[in-house]
Order: sequence, then structure tokens, then C-alpha cells
Amino acid sequence: MNKKSAIFARRSIRAYDPKRRATKEQIEDVLDAAMHAPSAMNKQPWRFVVATDPETVRGISEIHPYCESLADAGAAIIVCGDLDA
Repeated sequence: MNKKSAIFARRSIRAYDPKRRATKEQIEDVLDAAMHAPSAMNKQPWRFVVATDPETVRGISEIHPYCESLADAGAAIIVCGDLDA
């Protein structure tokens, strides 16, 4: 798939199959791609927290107002901004 096709074919998932889990390698690929995003003066002011424990992921869905659909996800990647970077 070329870049343009990937961009236009993207979709937002709201339901997850708890039996299908991303592998460690797949999660690392997503993080690698995210860390290659441009940033002002190459400061890369982001930090990523990866949660793969089902209870932790479910807990995130209970406390964050926009993450209700996360409860059955196999992993969660929390993106944090470093304001001091």
C-alpha cells in the first residue's frame, strides 16, 4: 500500500476483539513511526507510556472521559507532552 492509499484508507476503530493482541514488535513499529514525526527544532517533546496489562487498559478507559471504547483493547499507548523539552 502506498502512502496516499494508507492515509485515505485509514479508519477509527471503536470496537476491539480482546482475543487479538498486538505483538511487542507491532507496538514498537508504531512507536518508531510516531517518533519519526517532525517536531519544532527537533526537540521531540513526547513521551509514550505503553499499557498492555488488561486491567491497566480497562482502568484507563474508566478514568479518561474519551476512552470508553478502550476497555477491550489489547494495548494502550498514552502520548504525553514534555513541556520542559
